[in-house]
Amino acid sequence: MLIPASDDLKLFGEIAEQLTQLSGSILHAELDGKPLAFDTKADNSPVTKWDREIELAMRKLISRHFPTHGILGEEFESINQDSDYQWILDPIDGTDEFLYGQPVFGSIAALYYQGIAIAGSIFHPALNLGVSAAKGCGLKTRYPSDWLNRPSATTSSLPRIACSSPREFFRCPETTEFFPHFAQRFSNLRMYRCCFEYTSALLGMVDACIDVNVHLWDMAPLEVLAAEANLSFVDFSPSTSPMAKDTRRIVLGKQSTVEEICELLQQYKLLKK
Repeated sequence: MLIPASDDLKLFGEIAEQLTQLSGSILHAELDGKPLAFDTKADNSPVTKWDREIELAMRKLISRHFPTHGILGEEFESINQDSDYQWILDPIDGTDEFLYGQPVFGSIAALYYQGIAIAGSIFHPALNLGVSAAKGCGLKTRYPSDWLNRPSATTSSLPRIACSSPREFFRCPETTEFFPHFAQRFSNLRMYRCCFEYTSALLGMVDACIDVNVHLWDMAPLEVLAAEANLSFVDFSPSTSPMAKDTRRIVLGKQSTVEEICELLQQYKLLKK
């Protein structure tokens, strides 16, 4: 596969970052402290008018810069599906957290070229915290305060692991069997039900994260972000197609910790040796 030129990649990374930061502009301008209304989608997950408004703004920005590119978003129908370039969007990842006032929710954007992620960004507007990258351009970080941008302390010999809610592991028999053994072996756990677990791993706040039952738009930028952060990324999903909308299973983090997790996944036949 012929990778786009470096100048194009740099621009794609900048646009990915701009896309995710639209959420901050919109939410800060419109939220007034009143209770937030929401609808319930067919899968019983909540959706707000801001999910839709942010995704529309993201789509408008993409169409202005790249009118022939495809767009696959969580809230609206896909467009230009035959294009080599496909933008994957999640306007608010963690709508539950957003509705309950937990500031860890975030916005996600990624650009795929011929099925390979080449640029991506995650931004947490309530925290002013984010990461973005384009292939070969390094990881760009955004912190709310300079003093947070420092090497993480080591307070325990146990690896720090972020994972999604146990409920996600209990949705299918094979990960239901796996999770109690995983939690026993990697007991220094932090649990998040949104992209904050990914950001935590990318910024070194935890040694690794593991997630299951996630959609493409939830994890689309992770491979390119991990590569640019010199971290390991493993997709152990049953699906083999990079653009499939099936739910995914991923591990991300420091190579040594990811290898330990993968050994356990192999024991439970969730990952081939």
